[in-house]
Amino acid sequence: MNRLPAVGVLVLLLCLCPFSVLAEEPRSQTPQSGKTPAEDETQEKGTQSEALDASVTKTLQGESGVVIQTMCTNCNSADLSMGGFSGEYIEMICDGLPVPPGLAQVYLLGVMPPTVLDNIEVEKGAGRSSTAGGAIGGKLILDRKRPERGFSGHLGFEAGDEGWRGGRLHLGLKESWFEGSLIGTYGRSSIVDGNEDGNPDLPSFQRRTIEGRGRFALSRDHVLRVGLSHYEEFQLDGPASYDFFHSTPDHTIYNIEDVDFDRQQYDLLYEGSFRDGSQVAVGALYSQRYSDIRETLFGPDTLRIPTYKIDEEYAQWQADYSRPVGTRMMLRAGVSSIERKFGIVDVRYNITQGNPFPEALDIWQHETIKEDGAWVESSWSLGRRVDLTVGARWVDFTYQDEESRLQWLPFDLPEDRSVLPRSALTFKPSPASTFRLTAGAGLQQPPPSYEEVCCGRRYRGNRGIKMEETTSFGAEYTYQPGARLKINASAFFTELENQVLNMAVLVYQYQPTYQHLNVPKSRIRSLSADARYSVNSWLTIKGAYSWQDHENTSADDALPALIDFFGRPMEYVFHSDELPYRPDSSASLGIDLEPVKGLAVSLSAQYTGQMLIQHFDAGSSGVAGSQLNPDFFPTEDFWVYNLYVSGSIGEEIELFAGMDNIGAYVQADLGDRVTDYNWGPLRGSYFYAGMTYSFGD
Repeated sequence: MNRLPAVGVLVLLLCLCPFSVLAEEPRSQTPQSGKTPAEDETQEKGTQSEALDASVTKTLQGESGVVIQTMCTNCNSADLSMGGFSGEYIEMICDGLPVPPGLAQVYLLGVMPPTVLDNIEVEKGAGRSSTAGGAIGGKLILDRKRPERGFSGHLGFEAGDEGWRGGRLHLGLKESWFEGSLIGTYGRSSIVDGNEDGNPDLPSFQRRTIEGRGRFALSRDHVLRVGLSHYEEFQLDGPASYDFFHSTPDHTIYNIEDVDFDRQQYDLLYEGSFRDGSQVAVGALYSQRYSDIRETLFGPDTLRIPTYKIDEEYAQWQADYSRPVGTRMMLRAGVSSIERKFGIVDVRYNITQGNPFPEALDIWQHETIKEDGAWVESSWSLGRRVDLTVGARWVDFTYQDEESRLQWLPFDLPEDRSVLPRSALTFKPSPASTFRLTAGAGLQQPPPSYEEVCCGRRYRGNRGIKMEETTSFGAEYTYQPGARLKINASAFFTELENQVLNMAVLVYQYQPTYQHLNVPKSRIRSLSADARYSVNSWLTIKGAYSWQDHENTSADDALPALIDFFGRPMEYVFHSDELPYRPDSSASLGIDLEPVKGLAVSLSAQYTGQMLIQHFDAGSSGVAGSQLNPDFFPTEDFWVYNLYVSGSIGEEIELFAGMDNIGAYVQADLGDRVTDYNWGPLRGSYFYAGMTYSFGD
């Protein structure tokens, strides 16, 4: 497959498209303004008060159309959407390096103190070749705040309902040639039973994290950054599979499980500027995650036995180069490589394959996925008001597994290579208005399906799953007459072939097997708008809304699946004109007030629209005699409301308190194994309070 000739077609389409609805202005496409990596300038985030930033997630909520909705608080997964695209189509960058998926993003969004966040940038659409192969939705770029000169720090404690206790320490040091930070967090919470049915909806947990970062100015124009982090969490008495040995008519008795997480990350980044205006960045990142899951089999009071062990290694390196050509052109190029190695011990799978106990406790299945890439792009300033960027990205995806079952060996693994053209046209009819058109192609590889093992309960693998191919067109508009007002709107149209979808394909004794399948042809249409308005010095209003239409355009609305039916492949076809597990709309609204100096109030709300989910019904005809109903059912839409208040005592001490989910909304079918899918809050209303102490030279 080779799409390079399509570059000219895409550029021609961009030039012919009318300048209509459009979003965030990308990073400068002209030579830099003279700042060098070693200089002290930073760009402030622009919120009224750090007191309003209860978490990084709340800081990001609604910024440039970013909406974050917690999809499964049992495994801490959050769905990030931007411009109508969900998280699998968005690349997250922090301090110049990609953030690995999974636990690393959970740490960044939900655990890392908001005091470390400085700048947020959004690049929507598939117009940049530097963006990852599958990230047709764009990039979310985060920069950590650089410490103030000398020694400084923030120390915070908080407590809340359900036994929550937490603490954060953030230390910073800045000298002429060195900047460093050390961040430590601690948290613990009791079991949460949101619907008070006697079964845990969230486990109790203890969490410890530590992160150290250093920035060395090798010279005025050359910088070396290093970082390391460690995340450790222990969960007890969480919900596990349905206990069919003690089954009841209302299906409310569960087994329970304990989970241990452990993750380390090491990263390194060199950035340099040269006299000819060229810039170079070379970086590498390595991380390792380990999970140990122990589950009861005969009710909540029985012995917990090892059920799963999961090990993941993530290694990446990249090199980027840019250089101005004259005063109107910028050339950029780069290479990258990402390798993810997964290993799983699935005890139940090992036993069903004939392996005796206790050997079944230590038999691993390994898979390795790899993405190699190279990209090049050129940006032209066609005048004072028009910029054009054209480029292409070459990608090569490989996949290895240890499949030994003869029935599965004839099925191919998801591997492919391609050249992905991408382009963007930016037009500024006035200083306050920016129109931007984007077009580009994407190619994406499915991750191992047991990466989401808490939803699946069985090993599946990706034999027979194809690569996902995408072509996306976008139109964006931004109106920003000054620092007080910013309005943004965007529209995207994306065609997909073999879209990768994760859904339940088999249910036995209310224990679902989630796996990947391919949607032959589908379409995503999205509209989004967001605005931020500082009415005056003490009142700011911001909001975001996106509408998405995930349409299955395959013949007969087919969703074909290759099911692992107790060890042997079985073909089955589901039918739906809309794709499940994709909300049709989302929104956020925030009001930040600072009526008097030292007092800050934040009111916020998040909206999640309807989505299609599956039902597990013992009385249905089901798939191959399982308890999975072949139809799809809509969820209800809902709002969640939050309040946060803080007050300062002098310049060092800040007191805060808040309540999340004020209306105590909990999804109606929580704990009902007929549906068994977490699409809404698992915890009712939640109150917390605490204090922070800031100090420094």
